[in-house]
Parts: sequence; structure tokens; C-alpha cells
Amino acid sequence: MKNKIGLFGGTFNPTHKGHTGVVKKILELSLFDQIYVIPSAKPPHREKVEVDFHHRFEMAKLAFQSFEHVTIDSRENSREGPSYALDTFLSFKEEFKQKDCFWILGIDSFLTIREWHEWERLIEAANFLIVSRPGHEINSKKRVNQILKERSARSIEECSREKNILHLDSLDFEISSSKVRLEIETALFDPNKIDDSVINYINKNNLYSKSI
Repeated sequence: MKNKIGLFGGTFNPTHKGHTGVVKKILELSLFDQIYVIPSAKPPHREKVEVDFHHRFEMAKLAFQSFEHVTIDSRENSREGPSYALDTFLSFKEEFKQKDCFWILGIDSFLTIREWHEWERLIEAANFLIVSRPGHEINSKKRVNQILKERSARSIEECSREKNILHLDSLDFEISSSKVRLEIETALFDPNKIDDSVINYINKNNLYSKSI
């Protein structure tokens, strides 16, 4: 029994095959009993998201509809104020007291963690699965490099309160939502980056201004 769950937060604006590819790889590695995909309602580090929560939640549901052991979670939309990762993580810890919870995020996001709300509490409270491109070189401030060095575990079995960071290489992580949105706006969209059901939803609801 793994007794572990993965928490994959993000704006999912829109959900693309980078997201689904990373989750598929994690599932193939059998690291978690369940992965929770958590669209952010009010991202604290971004300007207002131009596509509202309802549409982003529905696109995530469509993109992951064929995945077993994946749940699309809406709890951030039920909370007032900014969608802080720490609050979401602690909410899951309260709900799943007997589970080890891992926050899944890309290396680029982790390198900005010192800008996050109560980031030191989050580092102490959470386990992390950090996804990066193969061969990605970490270029960050000394303090973040120190955290990675001190807290990196070689396997999920080795994870502990002191060693609570795992690494995963994935080519799928090269796709970014901001680039996908720009491609849609400039009519240079590559349909292989998004599931057909999500493309249909975007067109039906006239999201991102243009049909694709």
C-alpha cells in the first residue's frame, strides 16, 4: 500500500498535454494512490486570470476524463481570498490524515518558492515532487539551491521530514499554458498540444478570443 497522494496545482489555463503527460508518467511510476488536480481559483502571484474558474475546471475534467486514479478538485474555489498553496496543502492533510501528501510542481515554479505565501512553513510541512526537463540546469539564488541540496531524496521511500524533495524528469513539461494561449491568439496553434475535447470546449465557449 503506497498510502501517498499527489497534489497537482496550477491555473490550467488551458489544460494541455504537458499537464496530462506529466500525470501519466507519474501514474506509470505508481508513486501515489491518487492524484488530485487542483485548478487555482485566485492565483496570488498572477494578475486576474482571463478565463474564469468554471471553464478552467471543466477543461481539466475533460483532459483527464480517461485517467484512473485522478480527481479534479474544486476546493480552492470554495475559499475566500487568494489561493495559497499552503492553505490547500493543509486542507488535504486535514482530510487525509493517514496519507503522505506530495505537492507536484515544475522546477521553474519551485525556484520562485521564496516569493510564496509563508513559504518556510510550506517547505517544512509538505513533501514535493519537482518536475523538470531532462538535463535542465538549475539557475537560482543560493538559498533555493541550498534547500534542494539539503532536502533532496533519492527515492520516495527515502522521503522524510528532513528529506522531502523528489525529482522527476519529463519532456512533457516543455509545453506551457502561456505559450499555448499565445499560439491561439496569433493563429499559430499546434492542435497536438491539447486534447480534442478541450479544443472543442474552447471553441464552443469562445475562450481565448479565437477558434482553433
